[in-house]
Amino acid sequence: MTRYLITGAAGFVGSHMVRHILTNTDATIAVTISYDHAGHPKRLESAFKGLDSRRVTVVQADLRKPLTTASRLAIGQPDYILAIASESDVVRSIAEPVSVVTNNVAVVLNTLELARSLPDLKAFVLISTDEVYGPSDTPGGHREWDVILPSNPYAASKASQEAIAISYWRSYGVP
Repeated sequence: MTRYLITGAAGFVGSHMVRHILTNTDATIAVTISYDHAGHPKRLESAFKGLDSRRVTVVQADLRKPLTTASRLAIGQPDYILAIASESDVVRSIAEPVSVVTNNVAVVLNTLELARSLPDLKAFVLISTDEVYGPSDTPGGHREWDVILPSNPYAASKASQEAIAISYWRSYGVP
């Protein structure tokens, strides 16, 4: 049976991804949650509404730190990692850039370290933002692999996440 790990499952995008997988697959899901930022328990509860939440293992973990052995055991051996967790408040990133950037870099590093330890992982999917490219004068916006020119610390932290994920793909073969 397919198993997913979704980070940031109590956030807006993460909770919708949980619901989508529960609705459209028979997969099991491990979710990491931390309510330090924009995650809200009600979002995750809403994702489960009317569905079989027994297929979901909720792991409370602060991804700014390496995962504990207990967290790794609870997560199990996912086939796919959907890395959604990030602090995504642009205004806060401008007011407090160090905390936002260090948070987002640490979150992706610790998630990629988990991915690197999983020999049967099929894919690590990082959810980023179009803001990494900065403003566009081109109709239709930017294309993948365009030059990255972030306009604020949040966008720069997401660009950093992308660069780190690419380096793990190239250096360690993380799919």
